[in-house]
Amino acid sequence: MSRGVGAVEILRDIFPEPVTAAFALLTQLGDVWLYVVILTLLYWYGNRERAMRIVGVAIGAIALTLALKYAFALPRPPADPPALPESVPAVLEPLYEETVSADGYGFPSGHAVGSAAVWGALALWTDIGTRRQRFLAAAALVAVISVSRLVLGVHYLVDVVAGVAVGGAYLAAVAVAVSRTTDGPTVALGAAAAVAALGIVVSGANQELLAAFGAAAGALVAWRLADVPAEPWPRTTVGLGYALGCVIALELLVLAWLLVPLPDSAVVVLSSLSLGSVVAAPAGVRRVKERNARTAQQ
Repeated sequence: MSRGVGAVEILRDIFPEPVTAAFALLTQLGDVWLYVVILTLLYWYGNRERAMRIVGVAIGAIALTLALKYAFALPRPPADPPALPESVPAVLEPLYEETVSADGYGFPSGHAVGSAAVWGALALWTDIGTRRQRFLAAAALVAVISVSRLVLGVHYLVDVVAGVAVGGAYLAAVAVAVSRTTDGPTVALGAAAAVAALGIVVSGANQELLAAFGAAAGALVAWRLADVPAEPWPRTTVGLGYALGCVIALELLVLAWLLVPLPDSAVVVLSSLSLGSVVAAPAGVRRVKERNARTAQQ
């Protein structure tokens, strides 16, 4: 019997083809690009100390996923991805195929690990709605994302179940450590850097793990040294421009990395400088505003 105990076939029999294809959109709720957008905006407009905890958890969850994938080296299912529905324009077919396909090792599911850790951390350390509402919403998102990976045929059932367990356990471990200190971001980012360093050894210096290590280290150094202001940025057009500028810069950097091969050292340096710059940006903006204010008074 396979690791999936027939889950992919059962789910595809349950859902009609258009619904199956719709999971290509739902699975994006567990993609890294969306976490980059959410966490960058949260960092600018929310409680920065808590936002940095979540950033640390996110990087650590990614690093832990990759480390485990290389440690177990288990394949993905041989199932074909769902066909593109006839109602979807053919011009979108390349994007659809990119969305519903996956490569590399299959165990554990990165989407399951990441969703349990990141959405769980957002439920734990934000204040939107009640605590119960946040955790119910997080649980629903984790369930939808996990099912989407099965329906798309990119993971076996055990990959997803184990992924949720690993992500939840990692978040719990970091949360306990954070609760015992006055500097949660340092603990969360330090844990992420340590997990990434272990993953680099296990994987033989995989570049994604090198990037995770650089990002965690850069964010940690910036958080410790930049004197980041605690108060959130005002919700103005200018503030939104700064936040979106950071988001776009990070997304373009990832795209460039995917398109242009880089040496290992460059991956570490660029990821460190990129995330470190975003973390330090509010401090830089504050200094510019203070300087301009002093100049105006002269």
